[in-house]
Amino acid sequence: MKRYEWTTGAVLGYTDYAEAANDPAVVQIMEEVCRSLNQSLSRRYGITEMEQAEFSARAVRKFQNRSIRDTIERNARDVQRKLGPRERMIAPLLIMKEYECDTSALEKVTAAAVLYGERTGTLKLDGEPVENPAECLGELLSELDEETLSQIRKEYERLRMGFS
Repeated sequence: MKRYEWTTGAVLGYTDYAEAANDPAVVQIMEEVCRSLNQSLSRRYGITEMEQAEFSARAVRKFQNRSIRDTIERNARDVQRKLGPRERMIAPLLIMKEYECDTSALEKVTAAAVLYGERTGTLKLDGEPVENPAECLGELLSELDEETLSQIRKEYERLRMGFS
C-alpha cells in the first residue's frame, strides 16, 4: 500500500510518510484503490474479499502509524522502476483491468508517480530526464492500452495544475 501513499503524498508536498498516509485526500484515494484491488486480487488468488480487505487494512494502518518515522523520499526512490510492468503500480493496474475492476484511483496514483518523477528529474527515456511525460506516456508505460494511458494523461495534467 505504501506505493500509493507516497506518490499522492509527494504531490501534496509531504515529506513525512505517516503524515501523507493520514491526509484525508490520500486516505480517500487509498480506499478507492483498495476496494478495486482487493476485489481483483481475491478473484485472482481465490481468497475471500474479506481476507484481502483485512490484509490491506493492516498494511494501511502500518503506514499511517505516526510512531514509525519514514520519508517520502526514501520510499519514492527509483520511480522509473516502480512504473515497470511487473512492479508496484502497473502490475496491479493490469490485474484490475483483467478482472474488469475500476482502475480510476490507481490511474491517479500512477499519474502522481509520473509527476513526481518529472519534478525530481528521475523519470527518464534514453537516459535523459523526461520534460513532458504527457507526450511520451506510451513509451514510459508501453504495456498499457490507449484508453488507460489517456486517463493517466488526464490525471497527470490535472495534478500539474494542482491537486484536487
